[in-house]
Amino acid sequence: MLRRSKAANWGFQGNGEAVVISDREGKGLYFTPEAQRILGAGPKDVGKESWPLAYGCFLPDTVTPFPHERLPLVRALRGESVDQEILYIRNEGRPGGAWLNLTARPLHDSKGDIQGAVVAIAEASDHMTSTGKVTAMMSGGSAPMSVSPDGASALPWVQGLLTRYEMINSAVEQTSDSVVITNRDGIIQYVNRGFTQTTGFTREDAVGRSARILKSGKHPPAFYRELWETILSGQTYRGIIINRKRSGEYYSAQQSISPIVDENGAITHFVSVLRDITDLLQSQEHEFQMRVAREIQCRLYGAATFIPGFDIEGTTVQAQQVGGDYFDFIPMEGDCLGIVVADATGHGIGPALVMAETRAYLHTMVSQCGDLGQILTRMNVALHRDLPNNRFVTLFMACLNPKTRTLVYANAGHIPGLLVDERGIPKPRLRSLGPPLGILEGTEYGVSEPIRLDAGDVLLLMTDGLMETQNRSGEEFGMDKAELFLSERCKDPARVILDGLREAVRVFEHDEQLRDDVTAVVVKVLPDEAQPG
Repeated sequence: MLRRSKAANWGFQGNGEAVVISDREGKGLYFTPEAQRILGAGPKDVGKESWPLAYGCFLPDTVTPFPHERLPLVRALRGESVDQEILYIRNEGRPGGAWLNLTARPLHDSKGDIQGAVVAIAEASDHMTSTGKVTAMMSGGSAPMSVSPDGASALPWVQGLLTRYEMINSAVEQTSDSVVITNRDGIIQYVNRGFTQTTGFTREDAVGRSARILKSGKHPPAFYRELWETILSGQTYRGIIINRKRSGEYYSAQQSISPIVDENGAITHFVSVLRDITDLLQSQEHEFQMRVAREIQCRLYGAATFIPGFDIEGTTVQAQQVGGDYFDFIPMEGDCLGIVVADATGHGIGPALVMAETRAYLHTMVSQCGDLGQILTRMNVALHRDLPNNRFVTLFMACLNPKTRTLVYANAGHIPGLLVDERGIPKPRLRSLGPPLGILEGTEYGVSEPIRLDAGDVLLLMTDGLMETQNRSGEEFGMDKAELFLSERCKDPARVILDGLREAVRVFEHDEQLRDDVTAVVVKVLPDEAQPG
């Protein structure tokens, strides 16, 4: 376990670095002075869930609180390495707000267990090393050179100055960051190659014109007024500004504007360094939206259900953050239970939307009709109308009657359900009774004869993602392996069977990336002595 005394002796004191160390619960053990200055606060007795509120952390829109699970500190505690995560902070210590860049790493003990995290913090444009290069060029460097009164050393001094100037100028020209120098009135005096590549304005377009050529109109007048007040007071402005390219396209720039003063301390110029972070912000926003979509989709899956005399469990693992697999448990007439496993073609956001539509239709149809064949027939008409030609849904739906301990099913192009008895001996597979939904508009779907379920029987319903999981040799897991696994584990509880099946698939594919979503439902008939009554 990390302790404050140990953290304080790791050499962070007084080196100007902004570093935070936390324990494995996310509580701050040590803040360097620079970290306290940037964050506007020091260590607080709060856990990882409370960091956004305690320190005022927001998404790039500066309004939405930063989700605690996305904080670099929390991600590091999960074992991730996080580089240059951007967030906005505003609190009592930083009432004007600030943009931050955070890098985080987990801290492991000698056994490799995570005991805490270390986070390095920089104000959003501190990593733009071009700022230092340009400032050095304009100020003549940090080591002043003297010239003797007789001028004997003037030539070497001039040669050294020219050499240094050429080196710094070459560095500024070759950096991908945009570098702009204006006079005190904001008239552009110099732009580098990175500026022309990012904005589309050539040097001829820019030099001699006001920096307002970049103004997007996306910020209110008060924003620019505050910016000018900051730099005219001699301070450096740092922030994210929405600018406009020559084409009229908008882009988000991580920008710093620093004043340049003469020997009397009077401001003569401003140097601005900009980095286009549009793609970075869009990527972060996309990731956030996908996480929200995943949370919503997970709520659409069937909730845990209890039926006397049965042990029922379901699970899904998605190849991406959202997917096209679906399972559900739906109450039906006569105290029956509808059990559904479905798969929309593909994986990702498109199939996820199809899945959500399928679920909505299914719940509506079940509320109007109790016949499985009619339910699927009506759904097929609706999906055929809505889906493009290359989209369809396979769906298996069973109606379980706990009183008679029987089930009937309808199968629209889905892989067969597997059924074994208490000894693990396979029973006939529950095969498809019609084509997938959404392909043929006029299809009439039939229903199986009632199937008697005996004590100890186990039913496994899956999506084809499980069957088609491949190992490194290209061999598929397949129906036979799934049936053999079910036979060997039929004595286990439903949840243990599901967890074991998922582990068996993981071992089979040697931890390769999932190619498709994987969903499974297990229905186990409890032994007679476990039956009520």
